Amino acid sequence: MMMTCSRKLRAALALSVAINFSIAPITRSGALAAVTQAPLNPTVSDLNEQIADLDRSMHDLRRTPYDFCDAVVVTDRDKKFSHIYNEKFQAHRKLGRHETIKQAAQTAASALADEEYPVNDPPAEEAYEAAVQRSDIVAAAALLSKLTPFEQAHQAERQHKYSVALSLYLPLADQGDVQAQERVGSLNFADWDHVQLPPIGTPHDSALAFKYFRMAAANGDNISQESLGNLYACGLGTKKNLVNAYEWFSLTLAQRAVSLRTDDVWDILAKRDFIEAEMSRADVQRSKLLLIQCSKSKYKDCD
Repeated sequence: MMMTCSRKLRAALALSVAINFSIAPITRSGALAAVTQAPLNPTVSDLNEQIADLDRSMHDLRRTPYDFCDAVVVTDRDKKFSHIYNEKFQAHRKLGRHETIKQAAQTAASALADEEYPVNDPPAEEAYEAAVQRSDIVAAAALLSKLTPFEQAHQAERQHKYSVALSLYLPLADQGDVQAQERVGSLNFADWDHVQLPPIGTPHDSALAFKYFRMAAANGDNISQESLGNLYACGLGTKKNLVNAYEWFSLTLAQRAVSLRTDDVWDILAKRDFIEAEMSRADVQRSKLLLIQCSKSKYKDCD
């Protein structure tokens, strides 16, 4: 699973898309087809109702169990999400029609950027990225030397220098750095970003991903626990084991509940519901017993 981008970056991306929608002509093709069929001059009430309907559609889609090991199914599901997301941008833009284009775009960007869980970069990394963006080579080199090995690896990953990032993450991971363990696992995850093909140059070793996800999961890392559920369910890097997959999905759900993180709980529930339909009642019960055993051992005795 890819690392969550910063709140600032997400907002910038959302703003870019929103501005593009604000100045581009609306067509009848692709994801915007449904929008073009709406009333030409919708009222504020119409738009609010449309946004509420889109929110319900998004919620229903998230709750629907799906075969997350099938690339075709996942790609189709992602397209549906994209369709709904684009329509929401259009609706928010129209709500701000009395504002300037820029103001309307910012309204849409703000409304949609807040839907994701915010993760901010450390100041040192933000300073380095700012130097890179303004092409200040001298300042960037000086700032890079002051970053921690993990931060250097993180920046290498963002610049798509995956082999460099991995060479920096691995020693840290072997020394017990949980974040580095998760990143080694994610960089080698064959199921890169929902079963889609990984970016060019990305490592592709499911067995290595499983090894380091398991290490990080034992240290309570929630992302790695969810990833283990994916690996066990799809038989990537390890033998397919729905009992263990159900167990790890349940553990990550429990962690999200404790930390009040609910940004993607429905997606995990949908995955667990899908594999539960393939399990016997005895297997589900065995998984729940393993769940108790694993929790009591603080994720050390989970098999």
